[in-house]
Formats: sequence, C-alpha cells, structure tokens
Amino acid sequence: MARPLKEGLDYFPLDCRMDRKIEMLESIHGLEGFAVYIKLLQELYQTNLGEIKIEEGKFSTWKILGKRYGIQEESLKDIMDTLLELNLFDKKNIENGILTSDGVKKRLQSVDSIRFKDRERKQVIHKDSVRKGTQSKVKESKGKQSKTNGVRLKSFFSLWNLYPKKDGQKAAERFFMGSIKKEEDFKRISKALNNYIKHIKDNNIETRFIKNGSTWFNNWQDWVDYSVKDFSNTENKGRAGKEIIC
Repeated sequence: MARPLKEGLDYFPLDCRMDRKIEMLESIHGLEGFAVYIKLLQELYQTNLGEIKIEEGKFSTWKILGKRYGIQEESLKDIMDTLLELNLFDKKNIENGILTSDGVKKRLQSVDSIRFKDRERKQVIHKDSVRKGTQSKVKESKGKQSKTNGVRLKSFFSLWNLYPKKDGQKAAERFFMGSIKKEEDFKRISKALNNYIKHIKDNNIETRFIKNGSTWFNNWQDWVDYSVKDFSNTENKGRAGKEIIC
C-alpha cells in the first residue's frame, strides 16, 4: 500500500523576538492571549490549506477549542477579536467562516512545493533503478505508476469541480487521462478551461447551450488560445438552440 501524502507540518518557525503586534496582544490579554495565538497557529499548520472552518451556534468551534485549551468560550472569542484587529489573522475570510493567515498559507505552499519536487526526484531515481533492476523492481514501478495516476486523477477532479455543466463525468475523465501526460499538458488544459468559462460569462451563455463535460474534455485543445472571433459564429448557432447543446 502506498504511503499517504503528508498533511500539514509537524513544526513551524517561531521568532525569538516577537514584533509589536504580539506586545500589544500581551498588553491586553497577557500570556493567555499569546498562548491562544500559538495554539491557533498549531491548528492551522496541521492542515494542507492553512484554514480552519469556523462553526457557530450550538456546536460552536470556539466552544470546542475553548475546552481543548482550557479557556472559556467568551474569553477565547474576545482574544480572537483582538487577533483580528491586529491583523494576525485574516479579517475578510473570518466573515466567510474561515480562520486563516496569509503568512501560514505562504509557508505551507512553499513546503508543498518542496515536497512535490522531492516526490518527482524520487520518481526519477526509481525509474533509473527499474531500468537496471529485476522483476521485483518492475512491480515496484507499477506501484509508482498507480500513484502517479492517482495524482493525475486528483488533478482531473480539481478541474471537474470548476466545470459548469457536469454531464458525462466518466467519459470526461477518460479523455483527460488520455490527453494529460505531463505538467505542461495540465497547464494548457487549465488555461483552456479558464478561457471557456470566460467565454460563457462574456457571452451570457445559457446553461442549456454549455457543452457537456464529456464533449468539452474531448475537445479542450480548441480553447487553449481563446478568441472571440473564432467562436462567435458557433456561439450564435448555439443560441439558436441547434448546435451547442452537448
């Protein structure tokens, strides 16, 4: 069984000399405020995206975290308000029920990039060993290929979740796996999808005239270089209800 991909971090950097924001936090809430700040950073760094979903009401996230930290819910909320006021966490996202920090996100993205390069390096080493190796190493290579396919499949769903008309998923997945072999291919299809979504918005295309997912993923190359002129005639026919329906 393949080893699961690492989630979040086991540790994160903490400066010996804290900035003025931390001094202001401690001047209001004392060491308890600082401790809550560090505990919340630990929560964020354990995730892949550097985000925590905040629930309100009966099953409030603050109530759960308060119990975990040994602090009353209202006291925790009070400290949280100060953290937001000091911009130690993102104000805009908290309004949407997400606790996060730009600094945390940047560090996680940097680590994720390093991990990705390390996985690629290990795959190259493995391929070299397969060329020289025995039957057992060939089997190991198949396992690596299965893992690579899993990564590609994850990439497919990242695009499928953005596609506006989810008809023909299985066929779309088959076309994706058949045409996307390397990172450059994925960049091209991502650009094509952005162009097609822009095309839909620019022309106020009705849902019934949007291509089914299976159709678009079979012909995504047509949309890599978006041009209004190239598709204006086709779109006019689609609005007549006769051509662009699948």
